[in-house]
Amino acid sequence: MTFIEYSRRLGPAMSLALIFLACSDPPTKVFAACAGVYVDLPPAPRPWDTSDVALVAAIASESGHAVVAFKEPASARMLETGCRAPVSAATVNAGLDTLRFRGAQIIDLYDLMGAAHVRIDASLAPTLRANRLVDYIEPRQWRHLD
Repeated sequence: MTFIEYSRRLGPAMSLALIFLACSDPPTKVFAACAGVYVDLPPAPRPWDTSDVALVAAIASESGHAVVAFKEPASARMLETGCRAPVSAATVNAGLDTLRFRGAQIIDLYDLMGAAHVRIDASLAPTLRANRLVDYIEPRQWRHLD
């Protein structure tokens, strides 16, 4: 059997496998801690970094899509230090449970950085930001990072 014949036979099965994997539910638990890393902060705080009203408006403009990053309860927030401290899988899972309890839809997990892409009622954003497990919450950003 030539490579082309083999590809023709295997192609449809591989396509179905890829579709199945792409349509499967996102993972619900993180099993490894993320590593701490220094972050280049924006030259000035973005409006949603300091204002609850701006945060709600920014997330509402993205149809409720946001990124929520988690931290250890005793860790400082990244926007205060410029460092994303390590966060344990147990803390990320507790943060995910908090999001679910508040009615958030978890779209995707970014387990290497201890964060999640969520869809929420935008008015919930300030409450989430105040949670001791949340490092930051920001609107989903498409074409550029503010």
